[in-house]
Parts: sequence; structure tokens; C-alpha cells
Amino acid sequence: MIPEDRKGRIYRSMYEGAVWENTNFPDTAVTAIGINPQNPKTAYAGAYNPFYAQWGLYKIVEGLKWEKIMPLPFEERLFRINCIEVSHTDSNIVFVGTDQGLYMSLDNALTWNYNLGPFNISSIQFFKKKVFVTTNGNTRSDGIYVSYDLGETWQIYTYWLFCTEMIAGQRLNPVQPAYFILGDTLKGVSVTRESPYNWQNISETLPVKQVTSLAYFFQRPTSIFAGTVNGVYKYGQVHTEVIPHYDEKITQLKKAHLIKNYPNPFNASTIIQYQIPKFSFVRMKIFNTLGQEIKCLVETQKETGSYSIKWDGKDKLGNNVVSGIYLVRLESEAFVDMKKTLLIR
Repeated sequence: MIPEDRKGRIYRSMYEGAVWENTNFPDTAVTAIGINPQNPKTAYAGAYNPFYAQWGLYKIVEGLKWEKIMPLPFEERLFRINCIEVSHTDSNIVFVGTDQGLYMSLDNALTWNYNLGPFNISSIQFFKKKVFVTTNGNTRSDGIYVSYDLGETWQIYTYWLFCTEMIAGQRLNPVQPAYFILGDTLKGVSVTRESPYNWQNISETLPVKQVTSLAYFFQRPTSIFAGTVNGVYKYGQVHTEVIPHYDEKITQLKKAHLIKNYPNPFNASTIIQYQIPKFSFVRMKIFNTLGQEIKCLVETQKETGSYSIKWDGKDKLGNNVVSGIYLVRLESEAFVDMKKTLLIR
């Protein structure tokens, strides 16, 4: 679904974007959409019109018509709905984040509980038996909050200013550890594995650090999309580059070439590609950010051609190294090239 935030239109495609239909949403600005992952024909949407003091939460079932289910009869305050999340394991569980707290329903939006007021809730994430929310109210209490009992009680997990969104990749696969990805309006994008702690920032090449939204390609955890105040940027590679040996590009090279490794970030192992223009002695080493040598991957003479080597995230003694940024250094004659890679355990 795609919202049109000014005129209140929401379009839906059941054909992978080839054909779109108007769902006839009420003529009010759309602020958030939440789709039932078990039944994509059921969705929720938030509406907001501050000029006429109007807001609401709407629900559509099987594409029939939008039904207004909020505000509740006793609610007189004006809320802006920032995010809506439906549990991927139980579609009766619906959480709605607003600019003044969190609404929670465990019975398919029939009854609601309220908590975390007056925090500005910027995102909601169900993960295993936990629920995480991020807050973004420009206060020192902002950060990531966690509940272990479906929202009855909450505790601070990590203090973090200016959080705009946090998502967990691979959440539909409970066997593999998940990528947690966090966006904020000050530092850009940060990532971690399995729990939202010990974050690694990956925004060095992101031109705009004011991240307002995130998207994640579940099949390829290196593909992260960041929506910013100046456009959408993609992190990572979607396809690997295959370069044949001894082609014209290699023979025209005047110096060795270190190609970006894939995947990056990586968890178990990563493939590092490089090209050598002529017969020469080649050395490739892995260093940490303190300049300490972790492992030597290549140290021999090489003919002209393209090569690749796998680093399994272990040091020269065969021990797993910790999560963090590492440097891949390629030396060939008087040429030196270096690239960064991010390991996330």
C-alpha cells in the first residue's frame, strides 16, 4: 500500500505494483499504515488533520471499506499516529504509536490499553517474545524501550536521542539471528545483531544523516534503504560482480584494484575480490581499527587476473573476532589500497 499524505488517498496493489486501485480512504491526511502480515488484505491507517482537530485510526478488512475505530469515545485529546504494527505471529495484537504515547490491543482492535505517555513513539517492533519501541521527543529520556509482557510494563533498553525508526530483519525466520537496523536524525543508520545493543554506525558514506524512515530487503540483509530529508539511499550490494579472468579491463589496469567485499556487513563470512594487472607479489591483510593485524589472507606472487578470497571472521589463531569495523589492506609492488568491512555477530 502507498499513502497520499495530503488528500487522504491510499492505493493498493495486488499485482506486485503493476496495477493500483484506490481504497477510498476518507479525505484526511494519512500519517501511518500497518498491514496484517498474515492477511495483507487487512490493514490499518492513521489519519490526522490539525486544522480541524481531527484524527483517527481506520481499519479495512478484505478490501471492503475503511471503518473508523479511534478515537475512543472518552478520548478528547488530539493525537497524531506515527506508526502501526501488527504482530507477525498473532494478528489480534495491534500496537499504535502516537505523538503522546502507545495504544495496545490484544483482541483485534476491539479494546485498547494506553501506556508510555507522553512519549512520542516513532516506531514499534515485535521480535520473538519482546516488543521494542523507539521514542523521539527531543528529550534525554528518548531511546529504545522494551516490554516482555505485551505492553503491560516497559523498561528502558538503550538511551538514544532522535530515534526515527528501528526494524528487525529476518524476523520471519526464528532460527537465524536478526539484523536490527536503527535510523535517527543525527547519526544516520546503525546496525547490530540479535538484540538492539552494541550498535555499529554504517553512515560514513551516507551523504545525509537525517534519516526519517528505513526499509530492509529480507532476502539480502546487506540491502538497507534509508529515507532521508534529501531522498532515498541504498546501502549494500544486491548482486555480486563477476569479472572474467584476463579480460581487457584487467590488462588495461595500471595498478592493482581492491573490489568491495560482499556481503558487507556480514555475519559468518565475506568474499573479497581483487585484480592484478601484471605478475607481481601480492599481500592482503585484515586489520582492526586500532591498526592491529588480525589475519593475513594472501602473501604470494600472482599472475595477471581477477581473484577472490573468503574471510571467515577469524583471526590468525582461528578464533572468532568480535563485531566491529575491520580494514582490508591490499599491497602490490608500490600500490596500497584499503577498504572497510563490517562484521556483525
